Amino acid sequence: MNGTGYFTNRKSIANPVSFLQLSNFSATLEGKPVRATVAIENFTKPRLDIAAVMEADLKALSRFFMPDTLEEISGKLFVDAKFKGIAGEKTTYRSSGDIRFEQVAFRLKQKPVSFSGLAGMLHLDGNDLVVDEVSGKQEAATLLLAAPSGICLPGYFWNSKNSILPPRWPPIKWISMN
Repeated sequence: MNGTGYFTNRKSIANPVSFLQLSNFSATLEGKPVRATVAIENFTKPRLDIAAVMEADLKALSRFFMPDTLEEISGKLFVDAKFKGIAGEKTTYRSSGDIRFEQVAFRLKQKPVSFSGLAGMLHLDGNDLVVDEVSGKQEAATLLLAAPSGICLPGYFWNSKNSILPPRWPPIKWISMN
């Protein structure tokens, strides 16, 4: 790991809060590059500003973080994204960038269901998650999972009880796990 950083317990007279900035952070995770810049202002109510470019093996990442719904996961993940917002206040979240994944396979914990050959591109835009493309198969039924290009999930990063899918969206082929 390499990087430079700065910390102060008083950002300015007008803004007397702690501030941490990590610039030019670089590391490798199982030979894959990770680069980032991180700024955290006010540790009591953290305001985050993160930019990351990374390539990762999902199996290696799962050793640090594994969703409780998955038994195992593997594949490649590529991230070039930025995020800003106040921790815990989803309406302040703003993101941009792309997330691409290839050769992803995973198995669910609670049901004997496995997916493989998943590949796709996701685009982060403000509070929206745009699915540019997703494809793969569910092992037991060898069904194709496909989403049409350009689907936008509005307000993905915040709870919006009033958000509904626009009627112009094309149908999505989803797999029932019942």
